[in-house]
Amino acid sequence: MLQTARGASPVSPAHGAAWEVLGAAVAAIEPGAVLAPGLVVGATDARHYAHLSEHVYRFIPMRLVPGDLPRIHGVDERIGIENLGELVRFYLELVLAA
Repeated sequence: MLQTARGASPVSPAHGAAWEVLGAAVAAIEPGAVLAPGLVVGATDARHYAHLSEHVYRFIPMRLVPGDLPRIHGVDERIGIENLGELVRFYLELVLAA
């Protein structure tokens, strides 16, 4: 059975308080990093929250190397321990910045 296509999710603004909080958390993990909008190709769970706020960012602070890509949603899906530590630290910084 074919699934019906969905329209694109609304574009979240790349300015304002929510964007600043995201930027502060990124800067705490990677000083000097440039926070820039991007395109997520594919559906995410964020579509279920678009009615709650226009500030729904599809962002996962993972460092991926080419060897990681085949494992995304595949057999042996995983990330490195150091990467996991950065994820935890990022979300802690995000909560503190908020």
